Amino acid sequence: STGEPVRIMSLNITSAHVSGKRVVMRVDFNVPIVKNGDQFAVAEKGNQRILATIPSIKELFSRGAKSVALLAHLGRPTGNTREERAQSMDKLGPGEFSLAPVAASLQASLGMEVRFLPHTVGEEAETACMEAESGSILLLENVRFHPEETAKVADTEAVRQFRAGLSKLGDVYVNDAFGCAHSCLLYTSPSPRDS
Repeated sequence: STGEPVRIMSLNITSAHVSGKRVVMRVDFNVPIVKNGDQFAVAEKGNQRILATIPSIKELFSRGAKSVALLAHLGRPTGNTREERAQSMDKLGPGEFSLAPVAASLQASLGMEVRFLPHTVGEEAETACMEAESGSILLLENVRFHPEETAKVADTEAVRQFRAGLSKLGDVYVNDAFGCAHSCLLYTSPSPRDS
């Protein structure tokens, strides 16, 4: 780093150049989840935030986006490490904080296939996003499973690695989660690619 301020151009969704690009879109999918037997699902009347993303997804594809990878959080898993947060999830039951039911709800509402990825960053997520076919929609697992997503993590190397992992998921970043934009979260504002 040269110490120079990073200049980030801010464009709205209709002026961003997305044609042929892999888009990473931050969305607000913090919706109510209910348990029906062994299965989790979005609450019957809890899909308003999911429905609110559909116009933006359609706009990106109408402007030629190759694929759209969606980043979101759901609930507040506790713990200071990824492992502790996973244990928190296990105590509440598998799927309590998973975005898998949200992927199913979005797919039903959108009428297009939505591929759920069980990871947010890492080789599997990067490969899926890099190799996504034209017209693909991917929903990555809950970013809250990563303590690095908040500004409260003291381990700057872990934060740098998490940021680098997120930057590998696409070519263009779109924030469609305006209800979360006020939060001091790593993925609510774009960052320069780490080398």
